[in-house]
Amino acid sequence: MVVICSKDGFNIYRPGQTATEIASRLDCSLFQAALLEMRGVTSETTDSVINSWLCPDMESMLEQLDLGATNSVAVDIFRSLNEKSDVVVYGDYDVDGITATVLA
Repeated sequence: MVVICSKDGFNIYRPGQTATEIASRLDCSLFQAALLEMRGVTSETTDSVINSWLCPDMESMLEQLDLGATNSVAVDIFRSLNEKSDVVVYGDYDVDGITATVLA
């Protein structure tokens, strides 16, 4: 990305050579390619990495989250969803504005 105008903390960029290469390779707009570039995609990035940005699945998104001890439970719940198993969603809303929802 190349800065073409900068004033009072407001920067206007135009796509650089890397975004142009990404757009050509993926047959997408320069805007989409620039967004991918801002997320670390380069012209050398493999197709599988690019596809993980464009079409993420729940398991790969969960791997990036730090849920502590509940991480394995969350993975089990999302696997259950993929296997068409039953999942219970219990939600409670109160007039005080506090909402709680649990997946089981």
